[in-house]
Amino acid sequence: MRPFEVALTGALLLAALIWPLTQHRRTRWALISACLALFAVHLFVEGAHWQLIPVYLGLLLLLYGTVRSQHSDRPALKLTATVVILAAIGCGLSYAVPMFSLPKPTGQYPVGTRIVYMRDDSRKEDANPHGSASRELMVQLWYPASPSGKPLARYRQWSDSRLRQTYQAVLKTNSRQDAPLAQSDLPFPIVIFGHGWGGTRVQDTFLTEELASHGYVVVSIDHPYNAGRVTFPDGRTVDEIRGSPIIDVGTASSERTEALWNMELEKWTGDEIFVLNRLQAESLTPASVWYRRLNFNLVGSIGHSFGGAAAMRLCEVDPRVRSAINMDGWTFNGVENWPASKSMMFMFEQDPGPKLEDLHSAIPALRVEAELDVKDDAIIHHAMEQAGGYQLIIQGAMHDDFTDQPMISPIRRITHTGPINTREMQTIVRRYSLAFFDQTLRGQASPLLQSGDVSPFKEVQFLQWKRPAQSVPTGTPGGFPPRVAGSR
Repeated sequence: MRPFEVALTGALLLAALIWPLTQHRRTRWALISACLALFAVHLFVEGAHWQLIPVYLGLLLLLYGTVRSQHSDRPALKLTATVVILAAIGCGLSYAVPMFSLPKPTGQYPVGTRIVYMRDDSRKEDANPHGSASRELMVQLWYPASPSGKPLARYRQWSDSRLRQTYQAVLKTNSRQDAPLAQSDLPFPIVIFGHGWGGTRVQDTFLTEELASHGYVVVSIDHPYNAGRVTFPDGRTVDEIRGSPIIDVGTASSERTEALWNMELEKWTGDEIFVLNRLQAESLTPASVWYRRLNFNLVGSIGHSFGGAAAMRLCEVDPRVRSAINMDGWTFNGVENWPASKSMMFMFEQDPGPKLEDLHSAIPALRVEAELDVKDDAIIHHAMEQAGGYQLIIQGAMHDDFTDQPMISPIRRITHTGPINTREMQTIVRRYSLAFFDQTLRGQASPLLQSGDVSPFKEVQFLQWKRPAQSVPTGTPGGFPPRVAGSR
């Protein structure tokens, strides 16, 4: 719990316990006034959220009892008991779903962020029921900023939040909203970020802020109908499409499922190419805030889950993109024609590998997933042999540990994450991502990537595949772990 949440809850409990011990109106009013003052400071500094609704109700109940000025011991004791129970419930909810804080960026730059609406009139939105609207995108950029008094940005927008997520629209990030761009070391290299299926553009803010603080402009795109809730400037809201063979693995054959996923992959790749084109045009426009600020000779891509497949596919087909990181995603056809001149990295959760016994399972979902695992394993194996690259297997990590999801709750059943320490996992992902892009875009050799098959992190099994004359490194397991296409 945050400082004023603790102070408010503590003051409320103290007032509730003292309340039945005195019938002096001034004392009771002094107690409730102190609670109300802390409540006002909490609202102003930290912001109200649903986890503390029981505490707010307890405050209202105590205020009601003070106004009524009940003098009998029995009602007073009942009031105290009720307020104590409500405060305990509020503490429990705050523990289960805390108001989390993002790790501080470690780079030399302050971080700014901007949200931009873009519309691609050259493409129609095929997921739109009317089928006539242009493809529309919401894009968020994190970038090196100059010091400013701009307010800290919220973690997510109210309009993009479902009821259970509204507290995240109260959380503050380390980025300042619409801060001016830094004026040194221009132009900046670019990294395109791709969220997972059903994810959001802010799902890896722990990473996007870190890269921006080290001098990268990170561009994250909400892919409407495949992302979580997306709200456009005119107030229209689009939610994720559910209940199709794309989502429900096993309702179609592996071949049909892969074909459907590849259709969506081309759409996502088209979104990213369009955004790159739009930003490149802005970088040549004197009136734009991005004028001469972006280096399109130094572009990388990174993504989680299906966004990882899109990151690979973008790097494969767009000559501006030099390197890509796939965080625990299948690739589909994203690396089948990988240019030997480009660099790749895969980060995987802990997993023993494709479950070959599931190839003969009577359960369609298990069978189809195993078939996709085996095929994708072979594709990646071939690409790494041909072009080289890096692989991390992170012990104790699960699929959603590559996002901000572990911070949402310390209860793993809620977050569906692994036993690895959250801050350690974030450090691993940040350090390796930064080292990879510094080396492949800026040409700064990283000791972290030049250590053979050794990692300073005990949780990491690190493997380097040499370019292409070399074979697979000694100790490489027979295959890669399976990638999970789903997202949070």
